[in-house]
Amino acid sequence: KENIKELLNIIEESTNNLRQLIDGILKYSRDATFDTKDNIVFNVKNTIKEIFSNYFGKHTRSFELELEIEDKMTIYSNLTAFQQIFINLISNSLKYSDKEIVSLKIVAERVRENIFFTFQDNGMRIKSDEIFNIFNLYETTSNIDKNGEKGTGVGLSTVKKIIDLLGGSIQVSSVLGKGTTFTFSIKDK
Repeated sequence: KENIKELLNIIEESTNNLRQLIDGILKYSRDATFDTKDNIVFNVKNTIKEIFSNYFGKHTRSFELELEIEDKMTIYSNLTAFQQIFINLISNSLKYSDKEIVSLKIVAERVRENIFFTFQDNGMRIKSDEIFNIFNLYETTSNIDKNGEKGTGVGLSTVKKIIDLLGGSIQVSSVLGKGTTFTFSIKDK
């Protein structure tokens, strides 16, 4: 009975998190903006750990996660938007990795009113002639995911749009044999 209660609590918490995420995404798609009244203060490192636990904890792929983020680093921003950025980036890393173990490294550093993130994976690289288009809606690379399917061109476009709306910017670099690195900022406002 104790295990069942614990499982039900986890299911309820995950359901509430997913509902909030879906509500936020629907609001984002309707408004194409985020209302600052929805901003809250949250812990950056704990939120990223929760994303892994809630959305990728039972993933079939093995992965290693390295976080270089101060334990007490907080940000005043839209939680749903923040979560969506990392869910999309992590999903792509898991889908487009050609490695047996997916390695992810996330670094965060505060510079005045911005937090700068580096998100690095060890997956397939993005070809240099395709890298400039990956943030365009419906643009895809020639890479095929682990299931043999081509992407939709929506995920990274959404990431860029969210980051832009949060007052930041994003860049990408990719090296054959080493993976892809996304560098982006989010305003702490």
